[in-house]
This record gives sequence, C-alpha cells and structure tokens, in this order.
Amino acid sequence: MSKLRSISTSIWSDPFIEELSPSYKLLFIYLITNDKTNMLGIYESTIRKMSFETGINKNEIEKGLKLFEGQGKVKHENNYVILINYMKHQNFNTNMKKSAIDVYNNLPKVLKHKDLIVSKSNPSEGFERLLNHYGMVSKVEVEYEVELESKVEVEKEIKEEVIFPFSSEEFLSQWFLWKDYKKKEFSFKYKSIISEQAALMDLNKKSNQDEPTAIKIIHQSISNGWKGFFKLKNENNESNSKTIDTQSISDKINAIVEAQERNGAE
Repeated sequence: MSKLRSISTSIWSDPFIEELSPSYKLLFIYLITNDKTNMLGIYESTIRKMSFETGINKNEIEKGLKLFEGQGKVKHENNYVILINYMKHQNFNTNMKKSAIDVYNNLPKVLKHKDLIVSKSNPSEGFERLLNHYGMVSKVEVEYEVELESKVEVEKEIKEEVIFPFSSEEFLSQWFLWKDYKKKEFSFKYKSIISEQAALMDLNKKSNQDEPTAIKIIHQSISNGWKGFFKLKNENNESNSKTIDTQSISDKINAIVEAQERNGAE
C-alpha cells in the first residue's frame, strides 16, 4: 500500500539542499520518501539496501549519512534511520496521530526512552509528547518561531542600517504610519535601506531637525494625500504678509482721496 508524505516545494531553495551534490540530494530525498519511511520518520534500513535502491555506492552512502548527521538532519544507528524533526513537516489528523503512537510503541527498546509512555486514549497529548521526546516541536510552534525570527531580523536590520533622526517611540510610530500610508495609497515601498534613509534625511532637513515639526510634516502630507514631504506653512509670515498688503492698499486709497480733495479745492 502506498503512503503519502508531505514535501514542500521550498525544499529546493533550502540552503542545506542547495549545497548538496546530486548524489547526496538523491540520498536525502530517498531517506524521506522510501517505502520504509513511517509516521515518525524512524525505520529500519541497511546501507546495502539504500545503495541498491538509489544506485549510490556504499561508501558514498556512509559519507552522506555522516554529513547529514553533522548537519543535524539524520541519524543512522543500529541499521535504523532517524529523520530529525521529520514529524514537524507532516500534517497529522487524529487517526494519523494514533498510528504514529502505535509506530512508537512498536519500536525496539533501544530507540525509546524508558520514561516515555504514550497512549492513544488522548492522541493529541500523546503525539505532542512524541514531538517533545525527539527534540521536535509542533508545526504551530515552528511557524510561530519562523515568524518571530523574521520579525527579529527586520527589527535588527532597521536598528543596524537605518539611522532615525529622532529615536522617540512617538516618532517611530509616526514613521511607520507614513510607510503604511504610502503602501496603501500608492502601493509604494522603499526599495532599499538607502532610499528610506534618504527620505528620513529629507524630513529631518525640512523640519529643521525639530521632532514635533517633523511629525507635523508627516501628518500634513497624509492629510493632503501627498506623496512626499513639504515644509509647514509659516502662519506668522502669512499674517505679516497680509498685514503689509492691507497697509499698502490703505495708503493707495488715502493718496487717491487726498488728490481728489486737492483737485476740488483748485
């Protein structure tokens, strides 16, 4: 009876796989897909059988297994293959978890821990204990760890590469608000650290290196639907300008009135 095992297409972009020679790639794929592979990724297989089914000579098989063990991927002990973290890459329903528990209970003593007892009465709990026993983590935890590592890398990149003119939490939150606005309104994203840094320098210059002003400039651009930054309007200058203009008009009117009066007197 054929078996189904999950292999992500991303395996070919995995750095571990990319660095392997063609024969070692074949060997690794064979280890996770051959008909002996069970629910736990722990099964009996000799080097002779591996060589026969893959066409790779025994010496290469032995070297490959040592390489995989050094990378923390595979162990081969007493003719048993142990695929490290194999279970975390599989999708298990309740019945499959029960089958995995059966497989574990039928393993030789040498491959089991004396303190670990798992039962099918609570398959979810029993399966989780299996994962923990083999130094594995559940798929949900793996996805969370990957997401967390990704966020840490992004934050690390920002802290190490981008130099903010102001380091307060308020400014940083407004800057990320600006980036989100640009993305949603214009489908724009800074293509590199350099381009983002240039935008920050421009903002710093237009704000005269004043944080409250910089934040106001951000708000001004967002409220007006602008793509870039512009200096704030100087209300005092506008007021002065209006006063000067008004005075100038008043002088002209007075001059006209005086001229008319003189002409009338004559």
